[in-house]
Amino acid sequence: MRPRIFISHSAKEAGAGAFLDALAAALDGEGFDVLLDRERLHAGDDWFGCISNWVEYCHGAIVLFSPAALRSEFVSFEVSNLFHRWTHERPDFPLLPVRLEGVTVEALGAGRYGDIQFAAKVQHVEGTTVDATLGLLRPKLDALKAHVDLPATPFERLEEQVVTLVDGGSWKVRRAAAEAIGTTTDGWTEADTSERLARALMLTDFSGVFKAARELRRALDAARVRELFDLLSPNWVSRRAALELQDRAKGASGRAAVVAGRELLFTPEMYARRASAHLPGWSWEVAVVSAKVGAQERCNLVEQVRAALRDRLGLLEEDGEDELRRTLRRRERDGDPVVVGLALDDALLTALPALQRRFPTVTFLVLRDAAGDGAGGRWALRPELPLERERWAKEEYEDYLRRLERAS
Repeated sequence: MRPRIFISHSAKEAGAGAFLDALAAALDGEGFDVLLDRERLHAGDDWFGCISNWVEYCHGAIVLFSPAALRSEFVSFEVSNLFHRWTHERPDFPLLPVRLEGVTVEALGAGRYGDIQFAAKVQHVEGTTVDATLGLLRPKLDALKAHVDLPATPFERLEEQVVTLVDGGSWKVRRAAAEAIGTTTDGWTEADTSERLARALMLTDFSGVFKAARELRRALDAARVRELFDLLSPNWVSRRAALELQDRAKGASGRAAVVAGRELLFTPEMYARRASAHLPGWSWEVAVVSAKVGAQERCNLVEQVRAALRDRLGLLEEDGEDELRRTLRRRERDGDPVVVGLALDDALLTALPALQRRFPTVTFLVLRDAAGDGAGGRWALRPELPLERERWAKEEYEDYLRRLERAS
């Protein structure tokens, strides 16, 4: 297998475009599978969906920072996702930023990239010529090629879950599902149909997922089709952020309150469903508490959370505090997260540490206008989609879900 390298860019300047083309050709000549939009995507393709997949599918990434790239919202989205992968997968995942003409170290350390300390944390090089740049990147590129077994990427791990969900019933139905989304099935066999269909579903847009789901209802039970539908639905946060929320809920990265910013377009249940969809078999319970600023509300917040948990977990009025603690400990032991969604303003955020101490096995998902930061046991759910993409993803999901339920 050739290592896959994704190149993030906004090469609108003539010099940056020429550098990009020469770099892609050189990498291809050295045995890399180069994921580059201008070579592989065409008019009418789902560019955003394809590039989002590439960010999770690649084994490493190069970011070409030209002046246009520094201003690009799309490059910012790609880099934030790649930065998440680099943070949690290094040294297996190389992230290689290159500063092109017109981009100084100071410029890369300012603005949106300065906020995440990107230039300070990730080693970057100056791109003068392609040969010189490849020479500077050579140690990390050679280390990637030296992998006998390349590590599974987030895309491939998700793909394995899709295979598990579609594998069942008549294999001819699975072929029909693939053909419904325009995939040629010549040469497919019963043994490889599930794997091939899973790859096709991972690469199609959401209308394709809907068409395939309608076909699969002839072979799979409704619950499995819905699980597949949710797994492949548009992300209102990135797939990487959904996986991060899993880690927080499991305590793998140190349990902390998760802060979701932007407008409150989505409910805590939606955020939790996006994360839990990536782990089939998980049972997530989500209780929602909305508190307003004020001394009385602040004093009652712990009691509000306790009442919401008792209601959500099905505890009776006569069940005491000990029974609530035993239930929470049992769910923690069984790997079934409990999430409490909080709609709090800044003043009430100061109550989070007390809530975390009182309910140490609960993951708190806080919705507020600003994403916040990781200080004080808070972790920001990033990267988010641009706001318009969030709104579009939500509307598309709800529309196709209604249509799928009507077709049942």
